[in-house]
Amino acid sequence: MTAENEDEDIWQTIARYREELEFLRELLDPVNQLRDAGVFVEDLLKVHFPSPEIIEPSLGKLLRKRQKFLGRRLYRDADFAIRVRNSVSHTRRESMTDEKLLKGTEVFLKIASLHIDEIERKAGPKIVTESESPPKPAPLNRFESNSTDEAEPKSYATRIERKPSPMLDADGGDPHVTASTLAEYTFCPRAGVLTHEGGFSDPEEELPSLALLPWYEQAAIEEAYTHALYVLFACPVGLVAAVVILSLTLLGNPVYPLLLIVLVSGWTIFAWRAFRRWREIGNRRLAAQLATECNPVPGKNTFQPVDWWGLLLAGYEVRRPEAALNDERWKLSGKPRRILDKGTMSIPVHRIRKPEGPVLPQHIVRVMAHCHLIEATEGANSPFGIVLFGNTYQGMTVPNTNEHRERLHTALERVRAMIIESNAGERQPPEPVTGNVCSACHFGHPRSIALDDKTMRYEEPLDPAPFHNGKRAFHCDCGDRFNWKPKHDRNRKMRRLE
Repeated sequence: MTAENEDEDIWQTIARYREELEFLRELLDPVNQLRDAGVFVEDLLKVHFPSPEIIEPSLGKLLRKRQKFLGRRLYRDADFAIRVRNSVSHTRRESMTDEKLLKGTEVFLKIASLHIDEIERKAGPKIVTESESPPKPAPLNRFESNSTDEAEPKSYATRIERKPSPMLDADGGDPHVTASTLAEYTFCPRAGVLTHEGGFSDPEEELPSLALLPWYEQAAIEEAYTHALYVLFACPVGLVAAVVILSLTLLGNPVYPLLLIVLVSGWTIFAWRAFRRWREIGNRRLAAQLATECNPVPGKNTFQPVDWWGLLLAGYEVRRPEAALNDERWKLSGKPRRILDKGTMSIPVHRIRKPEGPVLPQHIVRVMAHCHLIEATEGANSPFGIVLFGNTYQGMTVPNTNEHRERLHTALERVRAMIIESNAGERQPPEPVTGNVCSACHFGHPRSIALDDKTMRYEEPLDPAPFHNGKRAFHCDCGDRFNWKPKHDRNRKMRRLE
């Protein structure tokens, strides 16, 4: 590459950085704006101001190396911005106001702007070739006016024209990933690798209890409610009949009282389960009957609360995908819980376990993956996705915006790189910054080592990395794969077995 081409590349890079800086300034969500600004600064420092002596470079360590360049005041502000970023992304020990979030974002953007200026200063003056130089206008007579220029109306740039993100077409060596892998990687890189290597895909349902009961279709709920009602009324009739038969056959027998107690106890358990089933189905039936029409605005770039039955009243038709959607160009697949169709729109529906939300980054990435798969495989328009909360019919829309799509693109690129590097043995995903990520993770949940339930990696069993509580030995998927003791709530008092 010639020096002239190198100059062109660095100036193109600088222009791209400045466009990214303006893009970050225009983000509406203060939390996402802060996170993305921190990632932008970290990537900028790693590429153009590396510190080889730092084994595992982080944003804090990189900024510490740039303390002299930043100055005392800006470095102090940078420390504040990092604490705000960590509180939002990792610890979440205190609630952050929008004022603190915006202040932290401004600090990150100022640091990025200073370093872009430094890159530009090191690049020197831009060399403009003759082909790039604008044509010189013909000199005007001092007594003549340029009538053509006066006739043309002046135009002003009201916004930056952005090129669409390039298609992330997979190469031959790129792995095939699922929406679950992307979501888990966004939550924790190690969870993403485990999901990919274990071959885990989107589960059929994510319900905390009574998962086999009808959930999405009103006709099925009505049928199940009628059946549950019959069973509930049959319970006392069955008890009376059983007591009569038992009394006629064994009355006076010494075992009669014992059999009667067993019969009543068994009937009580069965009747209680029948009552719970009837009550749960009744609540779902009542929610469907009391629902009002809910019609979210497709082009709105903010989260909108929705109700499942309200969506159906608004004309959305529900269907359950028979198989996973697959995009061969991106080597990406995923299966939404349900898909809502209305006109030219097809809306993916995902359910999370928590009954009150909130919608987290991993949920956004999964929903954006489903939106892309619907648009790529079915040719439909998917302007937003829906996240339903826990054991309820309430949820929130996730708009299919440039910001959210960029999250998907970034996650896909990073997952591909991480899987390739992990398989080659070059680099493994690091430990989570805080233990909060591991506290309830299913990959870190301990199970007895006596059980014949080994951790599988590409269908091959791994040797366990045991830890114990003084009596029994345990292991878990994440510990076996990365040879450590995850900071799960149930592992905290256990010790590694060397």
